Amino acid sequence: TNMMAFRVGGALESLQSQYFMLNLCFSMLTFDLQAQLCLCVLLLTSGLEKISTPHSIILGIGLFRACLKVIFGIVAILKELKPLVWIFVLQNVPEVAYLIYLLYTVIHNWGRSEE
Repeated sequence: TNMMAFRVGGALESLQSQYFMLNLCFSMLTFDLQAQLCLCVLLLTSGLEKISTPHSIILGIGLFRACLKVIFGIVAILKELKPLVWIFVLQNVPEVAYLIYLLYTVIHNWGRSEE
């Protein structure tokens, strides 16, 4: 990757650093999308009848939101527009809040299974 950064950015270290950061951001965006899609597939293959209605709605909206978040992230990176970066950052807040809610639910119901 050092040779590719040199070919793209030339001898300037600042351009090579920007190229590395661009690659890192794109990698994180694609990883996040792949992780969310894999989790959705895992939930769906574990048995749709086991998922409650509110969680199925959240799952459906989450798929759309994940794709939208990646699109905003890519455009924000390529265009370097601060408003899009803030929109991208604010889109992560509901995801973190939902994960905290799920952790709380799992911890609260730990060991209370009826099986």
